[in-house]
Amino acid sequence: MVCVLFAAHAQAQNEKLGLKSLSECEGDAPEGIDVYAGENEEGMAILTIFKNAMPVQTMNVGYVNVNRYGGDISFVHYADVNFDGHTDILIGMDAPRNYITPIIYNPQTAKYDYQGDDITMQQPIFDMDNKVVYGGGAGSAAQFYFTKFVPAGKGIKAQKMFRITSDPVSFNKNSDPQFRVKFKYEEIDMNEKLIRGFNTYKQIPAEWKRPMEKLGFEDW
Repeated sequence: MVCVLFAAHAQAQNEKLGLKSLSECEGDAPEGIDVYAGENEEGMAILTIFKNAMPVQTMNVGYVNVNRYGGDISFVHYADVNFDGHTDILIGMDAPRNYITPIIYNPQTAKYDYQGDDITMQQPIFDMDNKVVYGGGAGSAAQFYFTKFVPAGKGIKAQKMFRITSDPVSFNKNSDPQFRVKFKYEEIDMNEKLIRGFNTYKQIPAEWKRPMEKLGFEDW
């Protein structure tokens, strides 16, 4: 897998890898592995993992994912999501607000583990040096969220979020349109309770500014 090889080389050379997109981290599927998503009679989404064209594992991924997949999934990627040196599966839809669900390989059971409906991400970014995955996507027309995922046991967990909110501000008819909106930056927990806020872009810590800039965000 590309990122695993990158990480091994960087560690040997005492180099920093920085942040990488999914396309930069993507590797080949484990030999013979394929994935199909369908729906059972109760309307729940079912994922089936095949090896050498034979089904070897089936998992229920809940009602919420029926709308995301509903038959053949739009794409499958392979990358090491929890930084344990094993190839994991990422599935989702090819859409502007695609939600990507990681299916983590458990070397102790030689099976893949569904992480739950709350472990989904958009536009994943891999921080190879700190072993963190960021997911960034629009929550609404006025808000953009980053979620920080960290390894937990044999899987990953969502640790906290960063919320960018556009707030209308007072302006007169002669003001430049680009200055009619200001932005609020907030670090929040997974229940959206405020941890700390930042008044300007410059105050944002590197922990959040780095993934923002990786997606093309600049000083708003």
